[in-house]
Amino acid sequence: MNALSKRDSISTVLIDLDGTLADSLPIMLEVYYQFLKRHGIKGNRSEFNSLNGPNLDTIIQNLTNKYNLTQTLKASSTLYNSLIFENYHKVRPTKGSKNFILDCKSLGLEIGIVTSNQKSIVLDWLDSVYLKQYISFLVCGDDVTFSKPHPEPYLTAIHKAKRESSSILAIEDSLLGLNSSLSAGLTTFYIGRDDPKLIFDSKNLLIAKKFSEISKYLRIGKK
Repeated sequence: MNALSKRDSISTVLIDLDGTLADSLPIMLEVYYQFLKRHGIKGNRSEFNSLNGPNLDTIIQNLTNKYNLTQTLKASSTLYNSLIFENYHKVRPTKGSKNFILDCKSLGLEIGIVTSNQKSIVLDWLDSVYLKQYISFLVCGDDVTFSKPHPEPYLTAIHKAKRESSSILAIEDSLLGLNSSLSAGLTTFYIGRDDPKLIFDSKNLLIAKKFSEISKYLRIGKK
């Protein structure tokens, strides 16, 4: 069964947060720059892009190893997390994402968030943009041992949803996140800037430029 023929059985939608539901990448880029600046290091956009997906512990470990940071991992994690807390209130939902959430609810679909961000930040943000009431469950960075691109975040979400993987649709904006969802066996819409077909050859991969295209896909499946 290919991705198109599965759409009439979709009951749950799993959405990545940073860059997908939340237009947070500019803010997270600034946090990354601020963190490295505290250590006298100038960051770069390419490195930041490679860190879009893993949880905070993995990001700190990678930066510590690369730049030989003298600060302890715990202290670095506390600093990075405090910078996120200080800045995340500036983040707004991505274009079309709120309408998409409402479309999903009108179709009777359950919605879960699968993110490497920390649960406290996610809950505060969802509440601030009036989306918390529509979300059934979260899988956050502090819920799993392995972060994206490992499949554990999405395997955990499948378990929480208590559904067959064939009835779940994932939405991702990063290649690391896409690797995670596809490795978990999920039909996934990629809504990012890169061309995932250069890397992934999967019958479960779908591509959309905007949320309204995914809404159309789901509405056709529910007719």
